[in-house]
Amino acid sequence: MVSALVQLNEAWGTWAGNSNAATACAAWAGVTCSPKGLVLALDAKAFVADPPPSGAIPADITNLAYLQYLDLSYIDLVGSIPSLASLTSLTHLAIGMDGCRLAGTLDGLGWLSSLSNLQTLRLVGLADFTGDLSSLHILSHLESIQHLALSSLTNATGEIPREIRYLTALTALDLSYLRAVDFPDWVTQLPNLQSLNVNADDERRQGLLSDDFSLLTALTSLSLGHNNLDGYLPKSWSSLVNLQELDLTYNRLQGTIPATFSTLTALTKLVLSENSLSGSIPPAFSTNIQILWLGYNSFSGPIPPHLALTNLVELQLSSNLFTGGIPSAFTKLTAMSTLDICNNSLSSDLDVVAQMTWLTDIHVSGSGDVDHRHMTWLTDM
Repeated sequence: MVSALVQLNEAWGTWAGNSNAATACAAWAGVTCSPKGLVLALDAKAFVADPPPSGAIPADITNLAYLQYLDLSYIDLVGSIPSLASLTSLTHLAIGMDGCRLAGTLDGLGWLSSLSNLQTLRLVGLADFTGDLSSLHILSHLESIQHLALSSLTNATGEIPREIRYLTALTALDLSYLRAVDFPDWVTQLPNLQSLNVNADDERRQGLLSDDFSLLTALTSLSLGHNNLDGYLPKSWSSLVNLQELDLTYNRLQGTIPATFSTLTALTKLVLSENSLSGSIPPAFSTNIQILWLGYNSFSGPIPPHLALTNLVELQLSSNLFTGGIPSAFTKLTAMSTLDICNNSLSSDLDVVAQMTWLTDIHVSGSGDVDHRHMTWLTDM
């Protein structure tokens, strides 16, 4: 087994912590071995360097027949991905990172269906991989998988395979930055999801915001940004009582924020910016919220005092139709570092903001008839 590690070391350059080729398996950084010296885990995060090691994935890696954990996401890989079908003990496989130079075709990854023990699979940043996303339907054979990330495969085309909906053991699913045109609404059929990221970056993407997300009551994180989703914020989402982070930025959502969102008491981050939401802001937010972005909508009326949420760190209200001044209750928000109220129709002076001397990032320009006379402390920032 040590000989296989030496071959990997020659392929990627010296690993951090291994100035010489070690003769004992356990002496290798990022390597976990059995008492008999069998290599069980290889984790590139443990020997990350700046710049990261670079090179191809050598075929010799298949000699690590007992490998259960393989994470190569912190290596600047080049070339192709060899078949790892023989590594049938793998439970964790992660390949790729931003800027990764691996190349190939998605239909050349059919060997993944042989890894029936996989619980985690991460294929991220494989921007030079081409082919049809639908060829990844073979992943539906991985019935034990709990964490799946297929992210930033930016040269792949076609639609995300619907067969993924059969992987009902999934608790975390990342389908972000894929060039599929249709929004994968079938994700609501995965009842055990706790984390779901379908953020997109393709103007062609479209779909409807579904009530069916209310069925995913185990969700703690939901990111659906940049999907051009039409519709309204569903009142039924009040069932998502475990939700901690919700990101719906850059969609086409209309209407108001439902008062039923008051049941989402676990929320710490809510991002609704860049939509077409309107009306006044209801008292529907958890006091646990730390990040609240409501900018670039059509909210109107005074900024309500109930937005003075104790734990707020970032509040973005820019480019709306708010009028009046800033509630005096904001002077108690000592945890806040960022306040953005620019491009509204505020008519009162900002004496309240002038008292918030702990702010490190503030935006007030274009907020109507604001008075900056008492905000000289900003010049020291």
